[in-house]
Amino acid sequence: MDSDAEKQVWTHAWELYGDSLGTVLREALADYKRAAGFDDLTRVYESTAGRGALLSLKRELSLRWPRNNFGQSDSCVELRSRLRSYLYEYLLRRIVLERKGALVLRDVLFAGDLGL
Repeated sequence: MDSDAEKQVWTHAWELYGDSLGTVLREALADYKRAAGFDDLTRVYESTAGRGALLSLKRELSLRWPRNNFGQSDSCVELRSRLRSYLYEYLLRRIVLERKGALVLRDVLFAGDLGL
């Protein structure tokens, strides 16, 4: 996953959905199927997602999995890499399919679909 593309997706998602981004994330998390095994723990920082999106993400993760700890810091959320990739791809696909994304996001989605 390209960090610049991830930042664009989170920024664009917050601009499009604002406070309702929590609802979008809730839908994404409801559809998430965790694969067996462990994967790396990663951090999504405020510098990547933005303050509003980060708070929405943290809130929805805590509602979905109340016993989990998603980090002690207000400046980041800790989550497994497959979940992070899933959320990135979910938001990217949704933005593009709703025809609300910039052309560069459409290109990122198509490149990912082609395995580039």
